[in-house]
Amino acid sequence: MELDELKKTWNLMDEQLKDKQLIRDEDISLLISKAGNSINDLGRFITRGILASLIIIAYFVITSLLDHRLDWFFITLLIAAVPALGWDIHTTRYLRKTRMDEMPLVSVIARINRYYRWMIWEGIVGVIFVITIATAYFFDRGIWTFAPSMILLFFLIWGSIMGFLYWMYQKRIMNRLREIRKNLKELKELKEE
Repeated sequence: MELDELKKTWNLMDEQLKDKQLIRDEDISLLISKAGNSINDLGRFITRGILASLIIIAYFVITSLLDHRLDWFFITLLIAAVPALGWDIHTTRYLRKTRMDEMPLVSVIARINRYYRWMIWEGIVGVIFVITIATAYFFDRGIWTFAPSMILLFFLIWGSIMGFLYWMYQKRIMNRLREIRKNLKELKELKEE
């Protein structure tokens, strides 16, 4: 009699463990696919940003050459755009080489954390760059000599540009990176259990 009860209890516990293991495997595969898709989406977004930047630069180069107007301010912007685009291409390639399905979880977490730190520094440098460009443009074009409404318009335009860039940076890059990091943390916790 005791052997039958022990057998029933053993079978019941075995079924519960199988169900728990199945749920755990499903959670792990769901988190892996979710993090992998988020990494790929982020890479595609940054690639589109690079293409848009190239189109904008080409437009400004063509219009400047057609207008025979190539001043120091524009040349400085072009010179600054080259390393910025190079950095974006480097970070996009780095992100695309982060393969959830092929790399150990520890390596993926380390790569995403490194990329996250890079994006924080990129944001800081980007803000300094845009403020420097706006200030240089303000003094180069003599904006302070215009009517107060034009000065206000200048600050509204540059403020809008800063606000848009900040919104895009936070919403499309940093929030996605935080989500990826959260998924990887949950995945690490599930694998450690």
